[in-house]
Amino acid sequence: IKRAFNAGALAVKLFPADNPAYLKAIRAPLNHIPLMATGGVTLDNAAAFISAGAVLLGVASALTADTLPIERAAQFMQRVAAASGSET
Repeated sequence: IKRAFNAGALAVKLFPADNPAYLKAIRAPLNHIPLMATGGVTLDNAAAFISAGAVLLGVASALTADTLPIERAAQFMQRVAAASGSET
């Protein structure tokens, strides 16, 4: 993570992010480095990842779960906006 950031990355992909507690633990000593959580991000935990400090979320299979991808994407955006305090 430090090497990628020091090489000029604007944000660093944390894969697999697994759970928000893991991301929060990583952020503790590296809170100056923007992290993208991917791998394990779902509609149910997306807001928790934002609250834990993720600045970006990578979502793949969770978009095609049980609804149309565009509807699922809208649900993700609503939850992330609420968690970040920027209601859409």
